[in-house]
Amino acid sequence: MQEEEKPGEEKMTFSAFYQTELLPELQELEAERKEIKNTLIYPTAGLGVFAIIMVFMLPNLGIQSLVLTGVTGTGVWVWFKTKASREFRTNFKISIIGKILRYINPKYRYSPYGRLDRNEFVSTGIFNRTPERYHGEDLISGTDDQTEFSFSEVTAQYYVRDQNNRQQLKTLFRGLIFKADFHKHFQSRTVILPDIGEKYLGAFGKALQRLNITRAGMVELESVEFEKEFVVYSDDEIEARYILSPSFMEKLLVCRERLDIDISLSFYKSNIYIAMPFRKDFFEPSIFKTLIDSTKVEEYYEDMKMVLEIIKELNLNTRIWSKVPEFEEEKKKNNNHRNHRRGF
Repeated sequence: MQEEEKPGEEKMTFSAFYQTELLPELQELEAERKEIKNTLIYPTAGLGVFAIIMVFMLPNLGIQSLVLTGVTGTGVWVWFKTKASREFRTNFKISIIGKILRYINPKYRYSPYGRLDRNEFVSTGIFNRTPERYHGEDLISGTDDQTEFSFSEVTAQYYVRDQNNRQQLKTLFRGLIFKADFHKHFQSRTVILPDIGEKYLGAFGKALQRLNITRAGMVELESVEFEKEFVVYSDDEIEARYILSPSFMEKLLVCRERLDIDISLSFYKSNIYIAMPFRKDFFEPSIFKTLIDSTKVEEYYEDMKMVLEIIKELNLNTRIWSKVPEFEEEKKKNNNHRNHRRGF
């Protein structure tokens, strides 16, 4: 991660930045938050009174009707809350999250309601099914030294039918998707997943991984430590081994340990994708909690740095390979050789 400074100007600490740049904005937003919170008290109280009346005045009401009433009331309250807080959330994201990102690097871009494209999410090959519901937000992008990158929150879901043939919504993935230019054109797709099978089932789990018909061929590597954490599938074993050099595998292990989550990766076309599952919403203000909280604001800052550190940690700014496809590079070499023989 590259934090830019103007020549001859020392970068202020984040604590000083909070006091001078963020706190005045937060104080204005805090007044807005309190006003919205007060407006929500009335519908909340109204729904509570309505529920009590339904229980005591209609004691013979069936449990299904009570559940339906509760769900409907909750839905109305959530709709009202969302509508009341939408503008507040947008103002917060632009004023606070946007400023924190510019503090890290003024050239980085922030789109509060941007996301990784759904088709690109599918094309990574990390997930073995296509989501039927897909949404995301908080798209951050830019160029760190030589490496173009972007990441956003993503939630992908699909429907299944239960034993009563009713549709249920299941979560395929929720968390952050990080994308960066790997500066190499891949002829195949290589996917790296958490090695859950071998970790818990040993040799039997490894055998099951080999029989995974939804994936390309499994690639076995020499690093024992890496194989304990990850399983690798690729259309091209030679290219997969070329990507996963001993030093790069070591860097991935360090990255996985620092993040302390089961990350999944994909190398496709000329990009590296990293899927990081998280349950929390990263840059969301709460209507019911004060915004004047330096610890919470610093958490937003640390979350951004946590992801941006991947570029440095995996050494993505080092140009080891040419990005030109190998067949084009060979063609270029042949042309240069012919031109040299002709005296050009």
